[in-house]
Amino acid sequence: MHAITRPNDLLTFCQDLAQRNGMGCLISGGCDSDGNIPLTPFLPVLTEIKQTTKLFLNVHTGFLTNSEAEQLARTGIDCASVDIVGDETPLHTIYGLNHRSTTDYATTLHALKNAKLPVAPHICVGLNHGQLSGELVGLQLIHSILQPMVLVIIALMPTQGTPMANSPPANPVDVARICAISRLLFPECEIALGCMRPRGAVRRELEQLAIHAGVTRLVLPTKSTIQYLQHNGYTIRTMNACCVM
Repeated sequence: MHAITRPNDLLTFCQDLAQRNGMGCLISGGCDSDGNIPLTPFLPVLTEIKQTTKLFLNVHTGFLTNSEAEQLARTGIDCASVDIVGDETPLHTIYGLNHRSTTDYATTLHALKNAKLPVAPHICVGLNHGQLSGELVGLQLIHSILQPMVLVIIALMPTQGTPMANSPPANPVDVARICAISRLLFPECEIALGCMRPRGAVRRELEQLAIHAGVTRLVLPTKSTIQYLQHNGYTIRTMNACCVM
């Protein structure tokens, strides 16, 4: 990820990316203390990028109102990615969004649906210190509002230098459970095992369980997983791009 804080710098970056035959770009946060991503200054530039390049633009939105979603949709972006949390305990204690509730996610999803923006919801398995906590509620919330173009399943990665460095990673079986339930809820949807998931010894197990649970996209699979897919007759299509494309 490149740190870009000025709209004109984003325009220059994306135009250069397009000239180098790039496929697309992920526009992401950080967030402010209310969980909002400060997109407003960048909206005119997003419009110009879409009008002057063929880049696929995926935008992490944070929380949105109807008006904000409509303004974002008018830029012509291709996809809105939204993290969905179904339990207010991690929302408050881990994200630190004490003034937010799970209803704010519903408001955001409704706003994006009303704005007719393609949506790629993200569910993080094990966000609550490696334990399941609200993932099913998050899936049910998504299902009650829209049918996404792609659903992205990610999993907690304890990261050095953070308060959760010593938390256990998400359990591969728990990840597979959420993938399987996602497949049942969204039988026609592409389901991706996203880039944010544990590394190391559990990665191979996690990937193979997710395959059997119904995922159709894998970001950066291990060599052993690729060999497993080839050995079992899967057709593999590779793309150097974000998993929502």
